Amino acid sequence: MGWQNSRRIYGVLIHIDTINQKIWIQQDSTEEVIANELVNLGIPYKHIVLAYKTPQ
Repeated sequence: MGWQNSRRIYGVLIHIDTINQKIWIQQDSTEEVIANELVNLGIPYKHIVLAYKTPQ
């Protein structure tokens, strides 16, 4: 993150949205899987959408 010459360099590790009362994980580049951390905090897995995965 920062600047390279006149170009801004920016990367997102985690991108999460709430859509229709669900948690949509758009990007997860962390070592710990954020979905697992949310489940460990008590959020039911059925309320979490892994949007970065190809739909089945």
